[in-house]
Amino acid sequence: MGHNVRLGKHTILVAHVAVGGSVQAGDYLVVGGASILADHLRIGAGAQVAAFSAATSDMAPGDRVVGTPARPGKQFFSELRALHKLPALVQKIQQLEQRITELESSTKNNSH
Repeated sequence: MGHNVRLGKHTILVAHVAVGGSVQAGDYLVVGGASILADHLRIGAGAQVAAFSAATSDMAPGDRVVGTPARPGKQFFSELRALHKLPALVQKIQQLEQRITELESSTKNNSH
């Protein structure tokens, strides 16, 4: 816990939470285990930080964030779904590049 921290009533900090200096938080903040609140944050009442997250910017009342850096849950899970599709997308790009190379080669051979 850093210096000059002010946490509201009924705040819950689960194990291994690091709170930077001068953090100001409203009532009913919940911070999951092994999370970080960076220095000088202003966090609204009822905000939630998921476990293993790093909050690095101010949060409005009721905000729910996850990840490192912490971002809205909807955004985080959308990014996670896209990440799972990445290997198939890379394979598709490689196939398309190969097809382009074949077409270019075919076009060059036919133009002579």
